[in-house]
Amino acid sequence: MVLGALSPNVLYALDFSSDAPLLFDKLCQENNIPVLHPYNIGWAELITVIDPEGLSLDSIKNPEEDFNEVKMVEYALGYLNYWGISSEWINDVISKFKNEKENLSPPQLAVASWTLASMCTHLLFDIATRRSYKRFPKFYLSSLMSI
Repeated sequence: MVLGALSPNVLYALDFSSDAPLLFDKLCQENNIPVLHPYNIGWAELITVIDPEGLSLDSIKNPEEDFNEVKMVEYALGYLNYWGISSEWINDVISKFKNEKENLSPPQLAVASWTLASMCTHLLFDIATRRSYKRFPKFYLSSLMSI
C-alpha cells in the first residue's frame, strides 16, 4: 500500500492553565492541521480531534469562565447524560475535584495514560493516512469502569 504524502497532525497533551490551547487550536485550524486533545480521567480516557474545518473547543467556552480540562469532561458528561448513558462515577470524580481546596491537576492514573497513548497513536495514524475519524464536537471515550 502506497500512502503518498502523510497529512500533518498535532497532539496537544499539556494541561490547560491559560487560553493557549484555544489559540493553538485556532492557529492549527488556519494552517489545516488537526489537533488531538487527550484527557486522562483516572479510570477513563477522552479524546477529541479539532479538525481544520470543524468546531473548536472555543465553541463550548463560557466567556465568563476559564476553559480547562474539566470543562471538556463536563461537555462529554452532558452528552452522555443527554443520551441516558450512566456516567455517575465520572460525575463523582469531577465533583470531588472541583471541591478540592488546593489547585491540583485533574486525577490521573497510569493505566489510563497507557490506554490513552494507544488511542492517540491509533488516531494519529488514521488522520495521517486520511482514514475517517470523529471530529469535535464528537469525541472518543473509553473506560475501565462501566459507563
